[in-house]
Amino acid sequence: MKITDHLLEDHKILLKMIGDLGVLTEPPSEKSKIDRLREGLGAVRDRLTLHSWYEDIFYYPLVRNAIKKDSKVRIDHAFMDTLNNDHTEINEVLDWLEAELKGNSLTAEWRDTFLKFSRALESHILKEEAEAFPASMTLLGEDRLTELFSEAQSHLHEAPPLRPWPV
Repeated sequence: MKITDHLLEDHKILLKMIGDLGVLTEPPSEKSKIDRLREGLGAVRDRLTLHSWYEDIFYYPLVRNAIKKDSKVRIDHAFMDTLNNDHTEINEVLDWLEAELKGNSLTAEWRDTFLKFSRALESHILKEEAEAFPASMTLLGEDRLTELFSEAQSHLHEAPPLRPWPV
């Protein structure tokens, strides 16, 4: 399996998780829904942290190093910086969502911010799938992407843990 195949699978899981949580954000805000949202956001954070671990430690550095000025791919170092910045933005919004979910009701601001979070995540995923993954196939090739996944798997004991999906 190529590392990009693994990341694609992770994208599908994350989008499903966000969709499941989105249903819980609809009125009325019952305590049981909010409790499930809290647990669900924690599980999403875990999944995003693990996903970022694969990207930040293994995938992004190798792609960045393979990019040359005369490269025939559509990505450059500035694009890779954008992907890193996306991680920061997504985590900051998730921090806010978790911090503001202390009470027993959801405000309009919380719902709007959850929508912003969902859109930021979807946008990041689209950038990777439409641009980074095809470019990395050109830059690195299938064999190297497969080796990269094996390397990551051999370090999985160092990876952040995952909570079970409660929703």
